[in-house]
Amino acid sequence: MTATIMLAPKPDIALHAYLAMLGGDGQGWLEVRYRTRRGMRTLFYPARGRSRQLAAMIRRVSEHSDVYIGCAIRGERAGDKDAVAGSWVAWAELDTKDAINRLASFTPAPTMLISSGTPGHMHAYWALTERASADAIEDANKRLAYAVGGDPVCFDSTRILRPPATRNHKHTPALPVQLEEACAARRYSLEELIDGLELPPAPVTPGIGGERTHVEDDADLLTISPDVYVPALTGVSEIGRSRKICCPIHKERTPSLHVYPSAEQGWFCFGCRRGGSIFDLASYLWQLDTKGPEFVELKERLRELFR
Repeated sequence: MTATIMLAPKPDIALHAYLAMLGGDGQGWLEVRYRTRRGMRTLFYPARGRSRQLAAMIRRVSEHSDVYIGCAIRGERAGDKDAVAGSWVAWAELDTKDAINRLASFTPAPTMLISSGTPGHMHAYWALTERASADAIEDANKRLAYAVGGDPVCFDSTRILRPPATRNHKHTPALPVQLEEACAARRYSLEELIDGLELPPAPVTPGIGGERTHVEDDADLLTISPDVYVPALTGVSEIGRSRKICCPIHKERTPSLHVYPSAEQGWFCFGCRRGGSIFDLASYLWQLDTKGPEFVELKERLRELFR
């Protein structure tokens, strides 16, 4: 990749440029996940040294399955926050036309802009001149999302996103994930990147009966009202009188996800026929399983969101 802006590069070039950006100085591991019939499979590749094999594997698997890569470097072969050894990028997920329009005039401009395969959804990355800690990158991601109107819950350092040159199999037929724009010269110190950017206001999370929801353990998570956790996880401003919103799991124009008033009832989408508890919704949105190590990670993210 050159220092000039690249528009719609060839898939192999795009994928190698993306992996090089995430890998930084080559120290640590890149986490890769993809769906199988038995659930999500997780692999770890050196941040440098096996990029050709990694790229070939990603291209091959993506023909029949969704593939995701951890944005931050792993210091060990694990996917939880304790394993994150820092990040060479900051990022924001843009799921609305307003957010994409705001990014177009935002300074500093992102290093890479990737369409996620869902129409109107983009991922923006800002490459850093030095590796930032997990906490520092989460702080930066929150500020960036707030500034450009990105998804407010996609700031976590354990975030996995779709790499370019793959396919989004949520759609039939599967749609391409593409690198839309890149400029290698756009590299920023963390201080330069977040200079003047504000943190979002602390969320007020009223629980059932109007009391604030306070989470200390897993049991508390299951008591949070769907009126609270559905907006927090999906980014909708509020639940209206109809108690229906557009389902974020599948593409639709007419709202079909019904938000029930009690935690016991939860939520249900009459379009894709999915539903359940706060765990189920987070599982679909974050591509994490509700059993095993991924369930531990899912609950940790929810506790962080509602603490």
